[in-house]
Amino acid sequence: MKYLIFSSMLFFVACGPNDPVNTSPSNIVGAWKIESFIDKSSNQTSHYSSYSFDFAANGIAIAKSQGVNSNGTWQLVNDSGKTKFILNWQSSSLLEEISEDWEVISSDTRSMDLLHVSGGNGATSTIKFVQL
Repeated sequence: MKYLIFSSMLFFVACGPNDPVNTSPSNIVGAWKIESFIDKSSNQTSHYSSYSFDFAANGIAIAKSQGVNSNGTWQLVNDSGKTKFILNWQSSSLLEEISEDWEVISSDTRSMDLLHVSGGNGATSTIKFVQL
């Protein structure tokens, strides 16, 4: 009985909520769209409905909307034990809204769930990207 309890305790310790998500850059490369963007409890998804996002292996990002391309960068980093997806856009105020260091909550080859916690007031924003 002691062995069963000890094994269960190890499982919970080893799989804590702050462990980094195992995300490979190869899972990110490709064309994506925003399925959901909640910015501080306000649904902003419709503002991005015309956008597609291409993430290249070299860290270059291109946002495409209505025939206009906007250049940016992306990278995956481990920051304080969390996997972060860093997006940087400099061309439009709409894209600047998603220029953040997003914590990767879950990720695979079909979708990415991201979370950003504001350093100022602790407000949270979430994005769900899905692969095209």
